[in-house]
Amino acid sequence: MALFIPRLKILFLILTFLGVGVLLSFYYVLFLDIFNQYNNLKRMDSNLNIKPVPIIDCHQLGTTVSFDFLKDLFLETIVEAKSNNNHYLQIIVGKGLHSENNEPVLIYRVRTILNGFVDNGTIKNYVDNTTNGYLIIYF
Repeated sequence: MALFIPRLKILFLILTFLGVGVLLSFYYVLFLDIFNQYNNLKRMDSNLNIKPVPIIDCHQLGTTVSFDFLKDLFLETIVEAKSNNNHYLQIIVGKGLHSENNEPVLIYRVRTILNGFVDNGTIKNYVDNTTNGYLIIYF
């Protein structure tokens, strides 16, 4: 039993060392991947002249904005984005960090409008990422 404990400690140290090595190599590979993606995007941007994603920032509108105003704003932006050959746009609603109950105040209105747009075929679909404070609309 006396020899078992030191051998276990040595094994633990070796595994820890290997674990750190594996962890470091994982981050190195991740860094290389991100670096390569960045270079590819930079190259594509210079070659294809990629346009930025259209953004609707509803973050500062608050609860006083009307349902019809939001609907018209979204429709105008979608029409403009389609005319510029974009296939999606981003709507920023905020995370709700400065709201009561830490909940985004516009998200229910925005979801209602977007569900209506999906139903009538104005947009194909949308991705609700309100935990990060935004939605992506595909058309």
